[in-house]
Amino acid sequence: MIKTAVKGLAGSLGYDVIRKNVGGNADLSRGIVARFETNGEQVAMFVLNEWDYIQKHHLRGEFYEREELDLISRHVHGGTLVDVGANVGNHTVYMLRFLGVERAIAFEPNPVAAEILAVNVALNGLSTRVEHRLVGLSDRRSKAHLVAPGHKDLGSTRVSHSADETGADCIVMSGDEALADLPQASLIKIDTEAMELEVLRGLEATLTRLRPKVFVEVDDANSSAFLSMTATLGYRVLASYRRYATNCNYLLGPLE
Repeated sequence: MIKTAVKGLAGSLGYDVIRKNVGGNADLSRGIVARFETNGEQVAMFVLNEWDYIQKHHLRGEFYEREELDLISRHVHGGTLVDVGANVGNHTVYMLRFLGVERAIAFEPNPVAAEILAVNVALNGLSTRVEHRLVGLSDRRSKAHLVAPGHKDLGSTRVSHSADETGADCIVMSGDEALADLPQASLIKIDTEAMELEVLRGLEATLTRLRPKVFVEVDDANSSAFLSMTATLGYRVLASYRRYATNCNYLLGPLE
């Protein structure tokens, strides 16, 4: 649990002490807090690794995937965000600060990313509006493990059930189980490194019940199955944006 967020940073960029409380014992971590202006407001994001693909955008004074965030902003305002694969909180912080989102439920099973997420939420005064769950989503409850690609890409850490891959243990469950009591959602954002079909299967009852918009990164190998599945669930593509050669981001809306 974050005890204090920032202590006396001078200027727009510098080193700050982040105090945590782990198991009742105070611990100190040192990293870079980047402060920058977005949409006329001051934002602060914690950077643990300046070479990480997402964190280096924060270090430069910008949100990661701003084009995708702008796309979302044209279709979503207010309500509750469900952020599946929240990583360090780039989308969660942006949507709470600038899209009128009132509450976010952030699923992030990687403890390293989750720690940075918690700091970013605290830095922006959002702690009371974000519920973090240290689990991944899939189509069933099971044990799995985290497969990290390298120190420069925390966001590409994958959840895997394969015995041929190794990594830190984690728990996954279906979104229908995790969100059974959720009364409303304006957007479910899914970025799960090619696990989007499993995640969507585990959310079928939630999508049918709540009819939120859905923003999801889809691996090209899954695109046909994805479009077929979402059409069956009564969703259509409202917009899309391709940033990388191997996947595409889709914003979906319910047909009714």
